Amino acid sequence: MSLLGAPQIALAQDAPASAPVTVCAEGEPCVVAIAAAAPPAAPAPSPAVAPPRGVLLPLYGSFAGFQALDVASSLRARARGGAEANPLLAGVSNPVALTVVKAGATVTTIYLIDRVRKTHRRTAIVTMISLDALYAFVVVHNYRAVH
Repeated sequence: MSLLGAPQIALAQDAPASAPVTVCAEGEPCVVAIAAAAPPAAPAPSPAVAPPRGVLLPLYGSFAGFQALDVASSLRARARGGAEANPLLAGVSNPVALTVVKAGATVTTIYLIDRVRKTHRRTAIVTMISLDALYAFVVVHNYRAVH
């Protein structure tokens, strides 16, 4: 079987993936084979990617800012003889302790909302908008009471 002088050799790479390939040698019967295409490789599994923070970043920032303004207005009101309206913080009389408690609550809230964001982004956004609106009201109320 000599293929050197065979004028009718078709190469598999010249044919479409599922087209028959005919190989003939002079004086010998032709062999027909179907070149099978390799199945596509399965994509590598990608790790679960959390949705981007997007609009939550400014909401986190404004929440932290409202908390700082709440501490400042509460301390100013206390200095002028006012009382803390929040029963959970009424017993915290030291300004440093009040600041530490509010900072801890702020960081914890942002951390928990960011965990919610990974599976329920809309819920996280709506919750942060609600908290920002609530604390905006609290800060405005506090500054009106002080002035």
